[in-house]
Amino acid sequence: MGPESFSRRLAAGRDAAWALLVAALFFFSAGVASGETSLWIATVVTESALLAAVVAVVFLRRLDARDAFFLRSPGWVRWIVVLAGAAALHLVLREVAPLIQQLLEALGLGYGEELRRWEERLEQETHRAPLALFLSATIVPAVCEESLFRGVILAGWRRSRGPAAALLLTSGLFALIHVVPIRMVITFTLGLWFGAAVLATGSIWCGVSAHMLNNVLALALPEGDETNVWVLSVSTVLFVFAAWGLRRLKIGRYDQVGPRPP
Repeated sequence: MGPESFSRRLAAGRDAAWALLVAALFFFSAGVASGETSLWIATVVTESALLAAVVAVVFLRRLDARDAFFLRSPGWVRWIVVLAGAAALHLVLREVAPLIQQLLEALGLGYGEELRRWEERLEQETHRAPLALFLSATIVPAVCEESLFRGVILAGWRRSRGPAAALLLTSGLFALIHVVPIRMVITFTLGLWFGAAVLATGSIWCGVSAHMLNNVLALALPEGDETNVWVLSVSTVLFVFAAWGLRRLKIGRYDQVGPRPP
């Protein structure tokens, strides 16, 4: 590795680290400020803080937004494959969630009571402001969270640490902000698919749309207490085909994709 290449990788890693630090400060500050407000207001405030932090880092570090956010068109075929995979993965995780929850509870990590309280609050607020809650639970987190995790951070760490490490690290960070163990397991898995989709297509829009579709399905489909083997089997097969299709359709090398040093 030459001096120039090393310098570019080091700068890209710093960009990702700055984005993470500033986003964490903004996120927790906004969370404290939102206090005991309604869910949709708290969500919009904290998610907007993430987006504001990312935009600030891109501006201050003088990054090329097109590269920092993977602002490319993926093509309709890749987009369809990514969305099909996201839907199938959602169904797989939905069916195995009861098993994961049982395992976590056996390990003392269930947090079942907190989940039930959150679900009750969500149901109450759904009746009060359904449209606001729907938009804040689907579009807002998809745009804001993907801009951070599958945008600046993934692009920077892909260049400095390689795509595999970047994918694992960003998925882990994505899981951490969801706090509750069962949600962390599920969001880590989802993060792997969202990140793989962005890396394979070179477009953050695949990550945003897959994230949005997952959240829409989470609101639309009721959660079951038992695993449906038939649904699990079919959705697993569909996801495998989608993953195979995405691999076949991935674009070329990404050496020019990612934030460039000023």
